[in-house]
Parts: sequence; structure tokens; C-alpha cells
Amino acid sequence: ADYTYTIRAYYGTSISSFNSKGVTVKYLLTPKVTSVANKNGYIEVKWGAVSGASSYYVYRKAGSATSWTRVATVSKASYTDKNVKSGTNYRYTIKAYGSKTLSGYNATGWVTKYLSTPDVVSAKSYSNGIEVKWKTVKGAAEYGIYRKTGNGLWEFLTEVDGKKTAYRDKTAQKGVTYTYTVRAVYGTTTSYFN
Repeated sequence: ADYTYTIRAYYGTSISSFNSKGVTVKYLLTPKVTSVANKNGYIEVKWGAVSGASSYYVYRKAGSATSWTRVATVSKASYTDKNVKSGTNYRYTIKAYGSKTLSGYNATGWVTKYLSTPDVVSAKSYSNGIEVKWKTVKGAAEYGIYRKTGNGLWEFLTEVDGKKTAYRDKTAQKGVTYTYTVRAVYGTTTSYFN
């Protein structure tokens, strides 16, 4: 909504004249981020659209930074941040812009640790199961191991310590075709997966 303001000065019983045109400003709600998610090589930030906004200013704090840096101006309610490194925390906040007016912003912001998608390098069959190997992901505390049978759905098998880069699936049955993938995990944050 648009609001128009004007000012009068008072002193005792005296009152000044005032600018009858006043100054008109548009009130814009503060954008609320709905998701900050790790994708394959980038972080995707989404927020609720703000009525009256023509664009959005995206701000970020990377790692231990204490001040916000404007990283983009976008016209839709989402942003893809490709300038990310695995194991680094990224915090985002958004301002709405419209009719020469900026909204407020959430000073705390929304944070995620970016974790690269693990690169599975091999899956070999042994007499006591199938061993899956992957490359280390910087910042991972654990790895989630997933399996699907044929063209079925992904099934979570287990999590292993972040220092490991291999897992032997001893529940695999002979003669069955399996596909494996791995997710890097840090707390409640997970990487994308192949």
C-alpha cells in the first residue's frame, strides 16, 4: 500500500504551514525465506513473493563474515548461488524493492552449510556384499548411503562416519542389480545426491 506523509511544526499555540503534496512511500513487507537448499553445485534460496515488489535484493554472509554483502538483484522470488565452497556456512537475507522503496530485512537471516555432492567412484561386488566408494566431501560429518533395486525407489541404508569413504552393503543379494548413491551430511543439512 502507498502512504503519504507531511509534517507541521508546533510551538505553543503556533503551527507552521505544511507541504500539501507530502511524501508518498510504498510499504513493502519483509520477505520471508521459505527454503535454503543444497543443490548440485549451488545453493537455491526461495522466499515468499511480496505484493508491490518489482525486484529483490539478495544479501549474503559467507563463512565468518559479520556484515551483509549484496550478491544479486533478481525479479523472481528465488536465487541460485553458484559461488559456494563445500564446508562453508552461507547466511542469506532478502529485501523487497518497489516504487523506489526498500522493505526491511531479517537481520538474523537463514543459514546452511554448503556440502558438495559426493562423487561415487566405484561399486564392486564381493563374496560378502557390494562395496561402494566415494570421494571425500569437505565439511561432511557423515555420509548417508542409499540404494535402489532395478528401477525402484531410493532406500536409505545407513549413515557412516565422515572420515570414511567406503561402505560394504552386506544385505545385497546375488543376482540382483543395485544402484547406489551417497549424500554428505552435517547435522540436519544434507548435500544433493546423484
